[in-house]
Amino acid sequence: MPKKKAPVQVTGGGGFRYENSPAARFLLDLLSGTNSLGAEFGRVTRVDWQARDTGWLADDLVITCAHPDGERTAGVSVKSAQQVTAGGFPKDFVEIAWAQWFGSGTNRKLSGGDDAIVLIVGSMAHDVEDAWSSFLRDALKTMPARMAARLSETDPGAGVQSSTLQRALVANFACPEALRGEGQHDDNAKIELLRHVRLLYFDYDKTPSREHARALDDCQRILRSGDAADAARLWQKLTSIADEKRTGGSIDLPQLLARLRGEFELREHPDYRRDCEVLDRASQEAMADVRTEIAGLPPLTRAGERTRVQSRLDQNAACFLVGDSGSGKSALAKAIAAASYPRVVWLGPHNLDCETPADFERSLGINRPLSDILNATAEPLPRRLRWRRAL
Repeated sequence: MPKKKAPVQVTGGGGFRYENSPAARFLLDLLSGTNSLGAEFGRVTRVDWQARDTGWLADDLVITCAHPDGERTAGVSVKSAQQVTAGGFPKDFVEIAWAQWFGSGTNRKLSGGDDAIVLIVGSMAHDVEDAWSSFLRDALKTMPARMAARLSETDPGAGVQSSTLQRALVANFACPEALRGEGQHDDNAKIELLRHVRLLYFDYDKTPSREHARALDDCQRILRSGDAADAARLWQKLTSIADEKRTGGSIDLPQLLARLRGEFELREHPDYRRDCEVLDRASQEAMADVRTEIAGLPPLTRAGERTRVQSRLDQNAACFLVGDSGSGKSALAKAIAAASYPRVVWLGPHNLDCETPADFERSLGINRPLSDILNATAEPLPRRLRWRRAL
């Protein structure tokens, strides 16, 4: 039956260090837009560790992906030793795959969806890798009944369309006796299940390692510097994050970028921290020049106006303040901004009197377009503050 979740003392042991490299690879996929599961899964959006509580029986890693047709998820078992041989898949993986297929002992049922169950290994014979890859490619393009018929053909005179090794791998994936009462488990069902199985060979323990070299190339490609030493540092950082999370946890793209900020400049995910600091400082200085009180006179609360303006901002994320010069538009804007928003970008007349976007950015002292900075750092609508002052 499916194994129980291993205790933290076991999963945290030094013998499990191999897990860090495949996990770091998926973190790199998260950064670069690649996907080691295959392009058909879409873009990686989150990586979870020891996620049995999400319903996955293969729970060393859970990879969540965004696909145009909807979210796809993969439960991953990571093993450093050779697991799949000419005799087939390991018994425990076959058991949890079928249990996941039926939804036996879990609320996550693999059948009827687009999710996958994955076995990552650190060693695999070349002929096994080729045989599985060829089988899966054909199975994904062929109806289960027809694929099952191909695998049953053993007479050379009849035009055999499968190899002995492929037939052994599939035969080994028969439904365990204890699970046969859970649902259909004939050859067609077996092919259906195997279409949801992925076998990945990551040779991180080998010297030289093709996967390690590929990871360094991808790190170098996404870094703005393109420097090989920086790429090695980035890979080491991703591996250390994976090691930190190995006994449990999760990370998505914003969280990962926050962990890398200040150490690495990424091409697709620029670090906007300096530009944000410049904008914040300039905005605070500009707002400080706006007077909200007149000496010797009590302040005007203008509660009605503040309520109406705030309502427009909450509903439409924009509000125009129109009035005569000196009527208190700036003071009202400052009061609402200070009371309701943690961050404010305040633009003055000298910032807006520019002929080109480049001139506008130089007037603000920023290195990147203001729209990019705001989109990357602003809070979700409707709490984002967007002012366009009538001057």
